[in-house]
Amino acid sequence: MAAIREEISDLRKRIQELELKLENSDEDITSVNGLDLGEYRRYGRQMVLNGIGLPGQLSLKNASVLIIGAGGLGCPASQYLAATGIGHITIVDGDTVEISNLQRQILHSDDKIGLYKADSIKEAVKRINPNVTVSPILEPFSTLNAQDIMTKVQPDVVLDCTDNPSTRYLISDAVVIHNRTHKRASLVSAAATGFNGQIITLCYEDDAPCYRCIVPKSPPKQTVTSCDDQGILGVVTGVLGTMQATETIKLLTGLHPKESSLTVYSALAKTPFRTVKMRARKKDCFADGDDVPLKSVQDVDYVTFTGGDSCGVDLGLSHANEISVEDFVRTRKDDDLVIDTRPNVEYGICHLEGSTNLPIVDLLSNPSQVKTDKDIYVLCRRGNDSQIATDVLMRENKSVKNVKGGLARYSGINKEFPLY
Repeated sequence: MAAIREEISDLRKRIQELELKLENSDEDITSVNGLDLGEYRRYGRQMVLNGIGLPGQLSLKNASVLIIGAGGLGCPASQYLAATGIGHITIVDGDTVEISNLQRQILHSDDKIGLYKADSIKEAVKRINPNVTVSPILEPFSTLNAQDIMTKVQPDVVLDCTDNPSTRYLISDAVVIHNRTHKRASLVSAAATGFNGQIITLCYEDDAPCYRCIVPKSPPKQTVTSCDDQGILGVVTGVLGTMQATETIKLLTGLHPKESSLTVYSALAKTPFRTVKMRARKKDCFADGDDVPLKSVQDVDYVTFTGGDSCGVDLGLSHANEISVEDFVRTRKDDDLVIDTRPNVEYGICHLEGSTNLPIVDLLSNPSQVKTDKDIYVLCRRGNDSQIATDVLMRENKSVKNVKGGLARYSGINKEFPLY
């Protein structure tokens, strides 16, 4: 026992000597195992976990992760992947920071408004862990650059942190095409809106499904909503983004199970998490099937495939049934009927004085409830639902006009009106 105690004492002295040498040296002291002493101290709490250890930490250090989207999902995913010691993180996003992002995109701040989101995340990540290499790409992931980015980055894992269906299919297809001729990249895809979210891991082995295997046809456009339209509880994106980081770590360290599953999260449910086992790769999949698989993402019109831009609606109303915000403000009379088709909760946030709240769902279920000889003006948040309402009300009333651009456009001429 005395000999053991003496050996422990000698080891402690040796550690103190090495720590002192580290503090007094400008050079990294790298062990034969590939980690310097600072990295041992930084990552020690996770290295002691079964399944990680030194081999797992080295896998994380040598990994390349591609994060597409630097918003509500990309921020927490980047934060935790950097803290855990991922060697190289590439972030793709062409947007800049806006004040409306700050409620959920937790790596951005007021002083970063106007800065590219990818650059903002790089600055934040380097403060968290200066050992991580971060490469921002300041443009959106598109058919024009998708395959070039995949080839340049050579990612081990791709994180889909975007918020629209067309990009979701594009990312999956790009990963599938890349995997045919390069080292395999896994795909961790997540989505969040309102109080809900979901996450799925794809393409991690030959028989694993891609996104098209799971959802071969895009959901109807009217069922697809964005954070901008439906709203989002910021912590929900935090939950899903952190889960994406967790799945990435599991993939890189060999802890991920060899089956595909979809995890659904609902913040308001008694049981917030539900996991559903998913099918394997479909042999007749358009992108990853056995026969004539997709060769280039430029062969697909993703916007058309997913039903167009979910942020805009154009029903082709006649000129007589539309009016600009400027003309509406100028010509509106006190006895005109102004119908606001937003949900009650949004109407309660802000509304035009003298307007009447009739949510689009209630209006469509009983359009005959609106009968008047007055001029009718219909508006909503951005002029989308109001077009639908106008089209329906035209059949019941003589004078109906959609206010183009809605309250978002109105806030441009009335700076005192709150924009949310």
